[in-house]
Amino acid sequence: MKKSIKKAVFGLALLTLASVSLASCNGVNIFPTKTQTQTDTTTPVSTTPGETTNTEPVTSTTPVTSTSSTEPVVSTTTAEPVTSTTEPVVTTTEPITTTTTEPLVTTTTSGTTTTTPEFTPELYNVIYDGNYYQSITTNMLTNVTELRIAINSLLSSTHTTKRSYSKAFDDLNTIDSYDGGKYVECLYTGEKMDPANHGYWNREHVWAKSHGIKTEDDSKTSDGKRNLAYSDLHHLRATENSINSTRNNRYFDIIDHANPSGKDKYGNYWDSTNAFEPRDEVKGDIARMLFYMDIRYDGKEADQYLDLVLTDDTTEASKSVNYVYETTEVITSYLGKLSTLVKWAYEDPVDSREISRNNAIFTIQGNRNPFIDHPELVYYLYETQSQSAGVVGSTLSTSVAPKLKDNAKITNVDALIEAIGTVTKDSGDAITAARNAFTALDEISKSFVTNYYKLLAAEEAYKIATAVQNTTIDTKFYMYKDDSAGEPGLKGSKEGTLNKNGISLYYKATSSTAPSDSYGIYAQNNKNVTFKASGLYTISKVVFRISSTNDGIAGTVTISDGTTNKSASSTVNKNTYSEVEVDVSELDATKEWTITVTSGSSWRIANVTFKI
Repeated sequence: MKKSIKKAVFGLALLTLASVSLASCNGVNIFPTKTQTQTDTTTPVSTTPGETTNTEPVTSTTPVTSTSSTEPVVSTTTAEPVTSTTEPVVTTTEPITTTTTEPLVTTTTSGTTTTTPEFTPELYNVIYDGNYYQSITTNMLTNVTELRIAINSLLSSTHTTKRSYSKAFDDLNTIDSYDGGKYVECLYTGEKMDPANHGYWNREHVWAKSHGIKTEDDSKTSDGKRNLAYSDLHHLRATENSINSTRNNRYFDIIDHANPSGKDKYGNYWDSTNAFEPRDEVKGDIARMLFYMDIRYDGKEADQYLDLVLTDDTTEASKSVNYVYETTEVITSYLGKLSTLVKWAYEDPVDSREISRNNAIFTIQGNRNPFIDHPELVYYLYETQSQSAGVVGSTLSTSVAPKLKDNAKITNVDALIEAIGTVTKDSGDAITAARNAFTALDEISKSFVTNYYKLLAAEEAYKIATAVQNTTIDTKFYMYKDDSAGEPGLKGSKEGTLNKNGISLYYKATSSTAPSDSYGIYAQNNKNVTFKASGLYTISKVVFRISSTNDGIAGTVTISDGTTNKSASSTVNKNTYSEVEVDVSELDATKEWTITVTSGSSWRIANVTFKI
């Protein structure tokens, strides 16, 4: 299917150059294979989900040579560079360069002679050098329509695994985690989130689902013809619920930072209804995900007749379009803003997180995002917008250079964290050294520190070990997001540790329901909440403040020091608070206490107070 907005014709200058400079290589695969003589100096990225490589891909720096010493002769009477040469190009065992000086082209315009570097369209094997793209040849780079069709065909034919949306949580636990599965990262905030806490984060459709990809339930797609776009992992991202709701179905564009309708501490801005500007660190990531969707779903039968189009028309980009399941009529839906996304793609180049994610999706879904493997495709497919962003052919290779993690520094940080060992009052210097080394990392490398969770635990343990404890006051822990005075709470996590006044309170809920930001952590349907309390002083009572979603709900709190058990039971009514008080005066405060809260239906624990 043709897209009038998407199918811009490549520039005259590039076509004229290509007619000569590519005349001898039309139809040649852009990637070296194992039978070609071109030397591979890059290290392939692991395609195992969750794994990363120890060595980043590197750029080759030795040029392909020519057998003739004759200088190229250039003749032109227009403003466009035209190259004429009889030099044969020969095969060489030296790798292709993307960094050496290009041949010069002399252009005469109105009596003025200008010398500029010649630009030969090519793809750079800097990030990925496997054979996935063998069907894409260099001659396609000067024909945007042919290039679009070829890439769409490749992406659709290799999209072999049709994942259900219900499986996406499991998939994102792997592909949006870069530290071995300890955390998943929120796209819009960068927050490290508990992979199992699906009540706190959700599966964000970066191409908003109301823009053409609404689907029916999986139960209605037993024939296997699921709406592919709805659960396409290349545009699904783990996102904290509140910012997910804020973004809603807004298109992406630049917001006036002096006068936004809303903003947050992470660097996201939005207007009242239509546009959303994400934090700088992921602007390019978002752009490349949407470029993929724009090419992958082109209105053909293999695309389920879904035609997704990036546009600069903000009126079209604001419209919601319903997807009709199993239609044979092409459904076109728009999102934007194209020129802004192209600009962001160059300002925030491909990084190691995207590379890791792309490799993981490849193993699950079967296809790849070509704009991550070959970010220069943005130029060949969106040349007008690229040139408006200040990128021209002669600067393309430097404009798409990736930002790669520093493996040596990551290894050093992990070793410093491991060296902390058991935390005591003397662990301060080791903890500080590890924290400083982590802070000094670039933002990309921080994501790949596998021992970061150990650093957090060590810092909390050190606070307890060195705390000046006031044993004359009660100590209250809030079990919801935050209290009105800003006391730290759970922030939606079902498992973690809170520290206050020298007391450490570990908590873990087995309920499938995430803690409520307003009411607290759940003990429901015989699924307990377990606490571990340590660092205790002389405590006489532990008091739980409880509410419920129903009337007459019974439950019990049991506290044990390993030798002696104490318990108390109560019945709680709907939307009212009751206190369950346990006498612990006979328990040994020098030991760790285990506290178990059980309820036959639904108790919500708002806070826990240790009373003197």
